[in-house]
Amino acid sequence: MRYVLLLLTLLTAGFSVWYYQNRISPEGKELAAQKTTLEQEAAILEKAVIQSRKKLDDTQDATRAAEEDIERFQQAYLQQKRQQHQEIHDADYQKAWLTSRKK
Repeated sequence: MRYVLLLLTLLTAGFSVWYYQNRISPEGKELAAQKTTLEQEAAILEKAVIQSRKKLDDTQDATRAAEEDIERFQQAYLQQKRQQHQEIHDADYQKAWLTSRKK
């Protein structure tokens, strides 16, 4: 009988400890609800950050492409100007050479 009472006492104590550790108070329920809300908002913000990063990457790629296009245009423009300058210089040289031969 003593062992039965001792066993019941231990079981009661164990159940009490388990119950109070796992019991959710009204404050705990409120905190759990707030935690759930914050986790949902964090997930939404994380998606927004991912989308923003993707847009930023796309914008940076477009900017790089535009800069490369501008650089190619500038090179073509400078090459065209050099060619025009060379043609003018060659024409002047030829004109001067022909003028000096006639004399």
